[in-house]
Amino acid sequence: MEKDMTTLERHNSFLRTLSVWVEKSKTYYSLCAIHFYNEKGDAIVQDYGYFDNDEILSFKGNVVRKIKVDFSKKENFVIKSKKSYNFDNDYELYICIDNVDFKYVGLKKEFDCVFRIYTVNGIEIKQNIKFLKDKFWEISSLLEKEKNKIENYKLPLEQKEIEEICSNIVKYNQMLIEENKKMKEYVPKEEDFIEE
Repeated sequence: MEKDMTTLERHNSFLRTLSVWVEKSKTYYSLCAIHFYNEKGDAIVQDYGYFDNDEILSFKGNVVRKIKVDFSKKENFVIKSKKSYNFDNDYELYICIDNVDFKYVGLKKEFDCVFRIYTVNGIEIKQNIKFLKDKFWEISSLLEKEKNKIENYKLPLEQKEIEEICSNIVKYNQMLIEENKKMKEYVPKEEDFIEE
């Protein structure tokens, strides 16, 4: 390995999280997030402290500990996590993309989500950018409300009431069928996700 390289390591056999060595403090810092940044800020965040398939990352440069995020220097650094759900000893690692082989691969649809796919030194990282079932769940909620009207009313219902409820149930069910078909046929395109 090159002299000025850093490798993330696993120090806990029970957890998947990785740790990074900071030479100045002679300490390993347990990671809860791994950020890759450029001069504009975060390019992508791996919002947990490990990679899928438990891959290990090596990158150019050492790591320094900082108190706050600073993108003005092209250096790798860790800061204490401010996420409320993390443990006291969790840190976030920021790696300058100049210190890795960082590539944008493209868009990918998996299940009900659209991801931006990147590779960092050959490790695939997914960034969820769209959940495709939002409208589906909205329509399902409307269908559920109509169904509950029957359960919540005292029976027998008036003919007009029952016809309206049944008509709405059929309408929302058809909307669900159409929305499900749209989701299955959807192919993500870059122009759908142009950032302003």
